Amino acid sequence: MRILCVGKGVPWQARPGGEFVFAYELNRHLAELGHEITWLAAASPEDRRDVDFCETIWVTPGGNKWFPIRLYQRVRKRLGQFDIVHTHGGEGFYFARAARRGKAPPTLRTQHFNPRPRPWLRESVWRKYERHGARYADAVCVPSEYAREQTATVYGIPPDRIHIVKPGVRQMPHADAMRQKHSGKRSPVLLSIGNLGRGKGTDLLIEAAAIAGKSCEFKLRIMGDMPTDEYKRQVGEAGIAHLVEFVRPVPYDDLPGFFGKADIFVSASRSETFGMAVAEAMAWGLPVVAFGATAIPEVVEDGVQGILVREEDAQGMAEAIVRLCNDLDLRAQMGIAGVQRAISEFNWRRTAEESVGIYTRLLSSRQVSSD
Repeated sequence: MRILCVGKGVPWQARPGGEFVFAYELNRHLAELGHEITWLAAASPEDRRDVDFCETIWVTPGGNKWFPIRLYQRVRKRLGQFDIVHTHGGEGFYFARAARRGKAPPTLRTQHFNPRPRPWLRESVWRKYERHGARYADAVCVPSEYAREQTATVYGIPPDRIHIVKPGVRQMPHADAMRQKHSGKRSPVLLSIGNLGRGKGTDLLIEAAAIAGKSCEFKLRIMGDMPTDEYKRQVGEAGIAHLVEFVRPVPYDDLPGFFGKADIFVSASRSETFGMAVAEAMAWGLPVVAFGATAIPEVVEDGVQGILVREEDAQGMAEAIVRLCNDLDLRAQMGIAGVQRAISEFNWRRTAEESVGIYTRLLSSRQVSSD
């Protein structure tokens, strides 16, 4: 099958997003299954590199509302060469619209972000691309049941056009080989990864760390954008500057170095359509502390691979952190369970195979319609 993947970033850039990782790993595993992949992606000149498993077509990012049309125009005359177009965001709007008009192959859209209802007069141009691109697509993929419900409700897409395809994780060393880092010879290292801001709950994470810091010793590494004055002030006023370290984002290939040096993964995110960083942490044998809301309970089983607390409950999150910091055996037990779940549930090859199944159905439907 000849597949055109349309995305807006690459996982080796300095600030890789989950959708960039998803597109890269899906393309790689589709190629391993014998499919012919062309990857149309945004990348600045310094981020472009040879990819040995597919053809790459680079487009310089930027241009805001004009960016999706630039992507489409770049390959418009080649669309007849492909069997399927798989898009990963609002940049796929023009491909989906062309497919609706019969001028492009069937289009599958993967919805990576949580759609939010907004008054149409206040909706940004990019949000319009997101919404209409999903509506025009022949089918939509989401990573969780929560994301399917949100997408159907907010975008008004029939549930039978929305398919759940879970992301995978990189297979890490077996948990037994990693238990040495939970030796108890040093204070536990907590790791949190995500853009700093209200959506990822940075304020709640700092509040929970301040409470937990009164009862146990630990080091909290927060990887994301550099902290704003607001978060620096919050850390300073809480008196935990010695416990908190803000770390710049690193490329996808460098993340193992941070997972491997951590003992507990903490996510205070208020909204997740899946939680790829959480799943990756589980693959590294890290017990998870997170809010039991949105899609997180579909990834982490409370009391098995981690501890889930009530949404917005900084006190509960602090208590969970303290419990794991003080209980070495519980950390190891949950870490092993996390590895087992990551291996059994989150597999990139399965992601690719399920995607191919959807491609095949879309092609069959197009053939029936043309007949």
